Amino acid sequence: MKKIIATAMAVVGLTAYVNAQGTFIIDSSANGGDGATTTSTSGGLVFINGVLDTATDINLSVLWGTSSSSVTSVLNIDPGALNGGNNSSYTGNPNWIATESTGANDISFNGNGTISDFNGNSYITAVAAGSPIFLIIQGWTGSYASYAAASAAQGATFGQTGVFSLTVAASTAPIQPDVHSMGSLDLVTTSVPEPTSLALAGLGGFGMLMALRRKQA
Repeated sequence: MKKIIATAMAVVGLTAYVNAQGTFIIDSSANGGDGATTTSTSGGLVFINGVLDTATDINLSVLWGTSSSSVTSVLNIDPGALNGGNNSSYTGNPNWIATESTGANDISFNGNGTISDFNGNSYITAVAAGSPIFLIIQGWTGSYASYAAASAAQGATFGQTGVFSLTVAASTAPIQPDVHSMGSLDLVTTSVPEPTSLALAGLGGFGMLMALRRKQA
């Protein structure tokens, strides 16, 4: 009888473990020293314009989905609502911001191009523990509040990984899955048109306008 009860309790415990919301940590420290390049598709590191980033803390956003084609949901990676401590304009921001407690030391803590969560959080997904999830990690520098804002700005430095996957665990699991399976994250600065190019474009537009007016006259 006792054996039956113990077995039933074990099954219940296993069911609770599997059905719990899955969690993972944002940490790629396992990739330190593995010789990754800007094009590595796994075991990746962080680069800025092709140079390994060992000192510049960056802003981060994480997209996730339940399949490789549905990685569009922004994950809240500020569960402790730490953003806004230094700049109120970041209050409620779901990303890591380099100038706030969320993103401080995310790169410089290890100093080897790997990402570290200085706050030690586990991040909750809406899938059961033991299930795979698919992720994209986005990064940028500067005061932009989001990856979308950075990617829309001329002269900004930003980039994102390809889609990668991991299997989430129960929040009570002693070892949490991390993001070491990510590809390299290379933040690239977009070019800004030179003043001469802008001037030539303006003159070209003015010339077309004048020609159109003469034709209408």
